[in-house]
Amino acid sequence: MNDDPTEEESVAIAENKAKLKRAQGHYNRLTALDNNATLFDGTANDDILLSEIQIPVDEPVLMRFRARDVIHSAYLPYFRVQMNCVPGMPTQFWFKPTKTTAQIRQEKNDPKFDYYLFCAKICGAAHFNMKIKVVVESRQDYDKWLASQKPRFQKDEPMKAQAQEETKEVVSTK
Repeated sequence: MNDDPTEEESVAIAENKAKLKRAQGHYNRLTALDNNATLFDGTANDDILLSEIQIPVDEPVLMRFRARDVIHSAYLPYFRVQMNCVPGMPTQFWFKPTKTTAQIRQEKNDPKFDYYLFCAKICGAAHFNMKIKVVVESRQDYDKWLASQKPRFQKDEPMKAQAQEETKEVVSTK
């Protein structure tokens, strides 16, 4: 009796191994979230969750976008930039802010003025709420703000022992 898999069985085995590898990645990310551990093999160690975007004045800024669901449009009217964000197609643009938030407030004689990044496409029920404040400030103020931020996923935080054991079990399953 021949124990070697047939060609069809070999293809099925390869497909199942690929599915297992993807599932392992999802499992690791979810476990890391549950345990507040490092995500994405260390690439998220500098991620900061923001309620506003802070950028330095008179320096080029690269904005990178991606959409997961529908077409969106990143629009910064006071910087004269707009970019469509199409699902599955990362996009980016450069711009250089020339006035701080304080300067534009003074120029407009409006102490409550703020720059905003908007979604300029009617993209769904939450479209009206798709905006984030943009603060433009001096390099010194920006550096001070950045130093005060804590990354969401700390590099030094190991996964809990139980999660590590579960990960080993899933990886070693054949």
